[in-house]
Amino acid sequence: MKTPTFASICQEIQYADSLSQKQRNRLVLLVNYLQSTKIELLKNITPKRISEVTKDTEKDVLIDIFYYLCGNKWHLLEPIYRYIDEYTKEPIELDENELAEIREAGYIYLDNGKIQAKFDPHKLFITFTLSELAKELKSENVI
Repeated sequence: MKTPTFASICQEIQYADSLSQKQRNRLVLLVNYLQSTKIELLKNITPKRISEVTKDTEKDVLIDIFYYLCGNKWHLLEPIYRYIDEYTKEPIELDENELAEIREAGYIYLDNGKIQAKFDPHKLFITFTLSELAKELKSENVI
């Protein structure tokens, strides 16, 4: 399989029958943003920033991001889950497996495992960072 480029990913998005024109537009805008923005600025991409780039609502864009840009097809982004609680100064970073276990159990361990608290989804925040593929494409300066 040929190694993708940002341009080839944009082209695939443009011709993807499964996407609406609105989805195509916002995904291409985001891929172009990832390509043209300095890598240092892409370590912690917020949903608000993605919404600004795509000129669309956070909810609609996030669904597309997870499905298309965090998935296997065009894996350019990795989600970062952070849980903010009243016991620690810094947010707790969770991976997807930990988050799934916490949601299933309904509890999260805080303060280095000393406190078992009811999981509150309102305290969970998500941002994105570049995937290994995106970092590779940027380091090669592939256009």
